[in-house]
Amino acid sequence: MSSLKRGTVHDVFISEFSPHGVGVGLIDGRRVGVPQTIPGDLVRVRMMTGHHGIKIGKLVEILTPSVTRSASVCSHYPDCGGCQLIDVPYERQLAMKSEVFYSVFDESLHSVIQPIIGSVNSQFYRNKMEFSFGLSSSGEIIIGLKRRGQFDQVVEIKTCYLQSQKSNDVIRLVQAYFRKNPLTVWDYHRFQGILRYLTIRESKSTGKMVVTLVVSQECGEILQPLAVELTSEISEVSSVLMAVHEGAADTAFTTSYAPLIGSGLLTEQLGHLNFQLSPLSFFQVNPVQAKILYDCVRSAAKLTGSERILDLYCGAGTIGLYLADLASSVIGIEENPQSIRDAQTNCKLNGIKNAHFITGNVRQVLKETSLGADVIVVDPPRSGIVPKALSRILAIGSPRLVYVSCNPASFSENLAGIFAAGYRLTSLQPVDMFPNTLHVECVGTFEK
Repeated sequence: MSSLKRGTVHDVFISEFSPHGVGVGLIDGRRVGVPQTIPGDLVRVRMMTGHHGIKIGKLVEILTPSVTRSASVCSHYPDCGGCQLIDVPYERQLAMKSEVFYSVFDESLHSVIQPIIGSVNSQFYRNKMEFSFGLSSSGEIIIGLKRRGQFDQVVEIKTCYLQSQKSNDVIRLVQAYFRKNPLTVWDYHRFQGILRYLTIRESKSTGKMVVTLVVSQECGEILQPLAVELTSEISEVSSVLMAVHEGAADTAFTTSYAPLIGSGLLTEQLGHLNFQLSPLSFFQVNPVQAKILYDCVRSAAKLTGSERILDLYCGAGTIGLYLADLASSVIGIEENPQSIRDAQTNCKLNGIKNAHFITGNVRQVLKETSLGADVIVVDPPRSGIVPKALSRILAIGSPRLVYVSCNPASFSENLAGIFAAGYRLTSLQPVDMFPNTLHVECVGTFEK
């Protein structure tokens, strides 16, 4: 026991993945999880705390990499924390994700698991990225992503393979501007400084971009010349926004936006629909793959045109609207008012007349109303569906339930309650929405 005290250093061979996608090896006969490792790695670790029932070691060094690894296309890997598997060939990534996915579920369910659907694009697939401002060792302003495992250090990014080549042009231009016109950079320990984040959102269907500068205080007069330069030098940039975030929280999210140039709106196409995206809109970050995910939902729902659909945790209504042409009616429920406004806007934009959206907590709305449904679609947060909400959903007694999850582990935790309500799982489809990471989305089909 004493050999695994916090702070002790050990060499360990990684032999497997845990259900949570963490590499696992044995030290003195005890299982130790090591984030950022894969089976076949020989690594040096420093012991930390326990997590999910196993001890956790922090990766110090990869002594001998797994034969699965190859040279990374990205020069910033592994210092940058944006990708975890970019040095693993994509086909092998899919095999690894599939192994992790199977390990989450009881063997009795393995027969309904379908082959994982790979992403159309394994690089340049994201439509939104949040970059951080930082300082180089010489004190120059840099823009990049957080250093792996560090909240207060930034790795300067020259070429990122996650969003698009044009986003790299934006980074270079903004960084050059602030080196000529310096402002203070946010200090994560003192909670002071002006420059915090650079958010780039891009429509994969139109190529247009919205650039948002997240700062700690209003400084529009300093940012306005940059907005002019961005829109004149990079034709794809249609809007530049200033977002003020005064709090200490390490997040780029804020509800305080001011346009410097443009409206801040983008249009994204998803199959037969167009979606208008406001600065606060949630949208799938891999829109090309999102169509494939929603096609899986469409297939699972088995719609004939007469069904009433309940779209729960509907966000901006994308799934419900994607199904509306094959349904009698769609009712979406979501507690974020901005998302509901986006859903209503996109309903009108696409001429959809059989969809209605309700602002409110799913559990509370279902408690206070009598809503029936032939098909229920749920797309809950990463934490899954809380027990009281799940009870309300299952009490409706819909013949078919389609569960979209970005976290197979929390999905599996909801299974007992769903099975107890008389449902059986007929299909479980994993979909890779996030290449170069271990995250896997899935669509579960349940029938009474």
